[in-house]
Amino acid sequence: METVKLSTKGQLVIPKEMRKEHHLAVGTEFVVSFVGKEIHLTPLPMFPRTTVAGTAGLLAKRGQKGVSEEKTRTRIGKALKARDLATRAEVVQALHMLLGLPNFKPKAFEAICYAVTWYEEGLNFGDALHLALSAGDDAFATFDKALGKVAAQNGIAPQVKVLGR
Repeated sequence: METVKLSTKGQLVIPKEMRKEHHLAVGTEFVVSFVGKEIHLTPLPMFPRTTVAGTAGLLAKRGQKGVSEEKTRTRIGKALKARDLATRAEVVQALHMLLGLPNFKPKAFEAICYAVTWYEEGLNFGDALHLALSAGDDAFATFDKALGKVAAQNGIAPQVKVLGR
């Protein structure tokens, strides 16, 4: 926790380490709210949420008929299924590219980086992400023996405890 001072213009400076850790760039907008006696600053997403219906027709060409939401969902589903055939190396390469984008600023950036590394070493990505998000915890409990084995072989923290059924 750090202390900051309110300027004569009503401005606060968020300490550099906090900005860096939470990927807060110049121009980031915040929602300011009071919760009890506390002031909360919540960063707004860089890009507003959209729906398929809200984006329909953005890439349409003149004279071309728009695609229904159902057809769009079907096409997206087919594309995702085709991508399920990607190799682990291709997935890792794509994730590294995503993590390297200047405007990609997820809340748990460091945890995602660890998860990608552990996925590259053979862990299931979902398991790797759960483990990475548990950093700082004493242990991670699971019924998955394979997860416990791979985590132990790779010295992954926190300690993975396999529970019996």
